[in-house]
Amino acid sequence: RDGARWRPSEARPAVRSDDASVLLATRDEAGRPVVWAGSERSGLGRFVAGRWTTLAESDGLPARSVLSLLETRSPPARTLWAGTRGGGLAELSGGRVVRVHDRTNGLPNNVVLALAEVTLPGGPRELWVGTRGGLARRSLDDPGAAWSVLTGESRPPLPSDVVLSIAPVPGGPVYLGTN
Repeated sequence: RDGARWRPSEARPAVRSDDASVLLATRDEAGRPVVWAGSERSGLGRFVAGRWTTLAESDGLPARSVLSLLETRSPPARTLWAGTRGGGLAELSGGRVVRVHDRTNGLPNNVVLALAEVTLPGGPRELWVGTRGGLARRSLDDPGAAWSVLTGESRPPLPSDVVLSIAPVPGGPVYLGTN
């Protein structure tokens, strides 16, 4: 929306606008508005300064279907997290995939449905990842931290291993939407 009017932005050919499934609005290092668009078939689109670009499997994205997006900040760096259908979680820095998190290195499932930054009592921050196989969480303050996984078999057990949404209350509890 621009003032009192809606203004369309055509994403083609970078991203098929008819299959954009998730949007994230943020700002780049120069303070310019940036819109990230995760799509079902076209990878990850980035709209900045009136121009669309695409990040695809050929650029290191682990799958072409992007289901969830989150930006975290650990000054001076910003990290974009892109949850995919079947490829796990892409960690991006500077617009490039720098690491992929999947079943081989700690996630319970490679379908990543939800992402959230959770601040624990006392200030430590964690990345929470909702998947089709449970919830994974790890420290954002320690880049080498291992994943901790919660499932229907853990104590306490999750009500379902399919975690659709994560809603942290600042300074309070974290709510999970499950199947």
